Amino acid sequence: MRTEQLTKGDMKVIDDFIRPLIKDTLYLDESAANEYLYGSSKSGLLGIPKLAEEVDVMMVGNAFKLLTSKDQRIQELAWGDLLLHARKRTGLDPSPSLIESFLNGVQDEEGFRHTSCPYSSTWSHPRSATSRLGIKWRCRELFDIELHIDDKVLTQNDRTKICRTIKESLRACWTQELIAKPSQGVEIEVSSLHRASSHFLQSGNYTKFADWRFIHNARLNLLRLNGNTPWDKSLSQCRRCPAPVESTLHVLSLCKPNMGRRTLRHNAIVDRIHNAKRRDWQVLTMNQSLGDERLRPDLVITKGKNEAIILDITIPYENRIQAFETARAEKKRKYTNIATLLSKDYKNVSVEAIIVGALGSWDPANDLVLRRFTNKRYIPKLRKLCVSDAITHTRQIFQKNVMGYIPPESRLRARAANITNIPSDNLPDYDDSTHV
Repeated sequence: MRTEQLTKGDMKVIDDFIRPLIKDTLYLDESAANEYLYGSSKSGLLGIPKLAEEVDVMMVGNAFKLLTSKDQRIQELAWGDLLLHARKRTGLDPSPSLIESFLNGVQDEEGFRHTSCPYSSTWSHPRSATSRLGIKWRCRELFDIELHIDDKVLTQNDRTKICRTIKESLRACWTQELIAKPSQGVEIEVSSLHRASSHFLQSGNYTKFADWRFIHNARLNLLRLNGNTPWDKSLSQCRRCPAPVESTLHVLSLCKPNMGRRTLRHNAIVDRIHNAKRRDWQVLTMNQSLGDERLRPDLVITKGKNEAIILDITIPYENRIQAFETARAEKKRKYTNIATLLSKDYKNVSVEAIIVGALGSWDPANDLVLRRFTNKRYIPKLRKLCVSDAITHTRQIFQKNVMGYIPPESRLRARAANITNIPSDNLPDYDDSTHV
């Protein structure tokens, strides 16, 4: 790429060949947004390099390194060649402002408007790449060049990280484009808050093959549900209850026949939090009613007579960031009276919420709560376990809603007989426990 052995068009052919293979590996639907593949891995996306973009990055990086080389002779040769081509292109004596316009690919300024050059050079490709990447060169004086990438300014001292910085900027743009999508970006906005939400992408730890096949389509709102077929409104009703639309939100968080499975999902997270507390904290109550309102917080833990924490775990659907903010505020409001009641016996009483999304998104605010009563070194593992537990139980809710947990052998028999409607009553639960 640095020496342009292959053209940008050649790299695009490779991209088009690789893209469907990656989607097949993730069991993604063909309609899945490409931004999910190319977005930043820091935001829970895959961070797959797009080779056609990599060519532009290498061209700009190579030009910058030539102009800022630590070898004085190479730097002088590069600047001499740049000045020569700028003079040929414009017919004007090169100045810092002219060099800046030349490298930025300007076409409508004096000297560029009515001139052209039929020959490519070391500087013509970086000019075009600069325009496509949306970055800016700044030349205050000859032999003094800078690159402006978003709000970052890279100078000669940053020459070794120029390509990495441009790539991070591009992947951040892909991520923002996906988040802005009204359907496929709803959950991604929340899962991008913390890297633990997608910890399984690189390692597969604590993740089953069945969960891997499920989670990518689920986060992009591409599950095969009646309400996810906008081209056919006649079949949008929930197959388990009278709800008019069988959406991902409805199935995972609202459908009443799935309440039992949602309770199991909730209790799995409660058990993780309960087992993570340090020995100097004691459980006062666990899912027991307190106060005149008969409210039942998940956990009330105490540390002597000095401190008490009312903990409640909630698993909302990731309907934008506001869903987490609303859930946390509601939990704190709900148990205010219990906190007042306990303050008679304990000096410091607080109401806290642990929030894990239905599709495994981890709320960063959870860490501040966990540090108060758990071992700090255990928190990274606890995050991953809670995320994986939420995904596993959510997948089971989806399977129960759609096909009633038909075991593999029953599905194979049904497929062979071309049977489309199989009664799901009294079928044993099936759980693929094989791990990635």
